Amino acid sequence: IQVELADAVDPPEPKNPSGICNVVAEKPGIIRSVEAYSGQQMVKPGQSVGEGTLLVSGVFENKDGKILYVHADAKEMAPFPGQKGETPLRKQLFLV
Repeated sequence: IQVELADAVDPPEPKNPSGICNVVAEKPGIIRSVEAYSGQQMVKPGQSVGEGTLLVSGVFENKDGKILYVHADAKEMAPFPGQKGETPLRKQLFLV
């Protein structure tokens, strides 16, 4: 009998479009591109980020000075050592 072990993979967090959340870096990397679909973009291409860095905020002030609370959503890509191509860098943190 042969047994092969692999690292466990956590299931993706459920997407709750009605919940207020931020998008943060799941691991360190250098931002290559960012497309913020909702929320306020907090990083720029070329910026180095660490795990937990706020990438897109779900709480921000609009041009009229009103505080908005949204479900932040974005696509951000970064290369990682030992990996070809670019990988999404994000995870969503829901605010209570």
